[in-house]
Amino acid sequence: QFQGAATQTMVRSDKKSLKLDVALPKLACVDANVSSTALGFAWRAWRLAGATYVRDIPDLAEYTANPMSCRLPADALAAQTTYKFQVTVGFADTMTINSSATTTIVVGSQALVASILGGVEQAVA
Repeated sequence: QFQGAATQTMVRSDKKSLKLDVALPKLACVDANVSSTALGFAWRAWRLAGATYVRDIPDLAEYTANPMSCRLPADALAAQTTYKFQVTVGFADTMTINSSATTTIVVGSQALVASILGGVEQAVA
């Protein structure tokens, strides 16, 4: 399962780290065909478009170098948009014995911040 609430909020300029709590099952009841207890991870993400989620999110591999988390840099997600992230975890050799977790990320907008070119203070003659 994901750490934190099932629905999380952020703004576009925030970094976001989606972390997993993962534990191996009791191996006494696992099929004898499983040759390893190494885990495999498959991350997917969707963007809400109208009433439907569409899979047009770029490859998540660059954000999931550590497969136990998805580290999204600032500005990776669009403002005023809802996303669904899912990870499927299973035994790496087959992935047929697996479990999935899903979380929703709501990206809001933030207040406009104005800045004046040339620094904090300027002299006007």
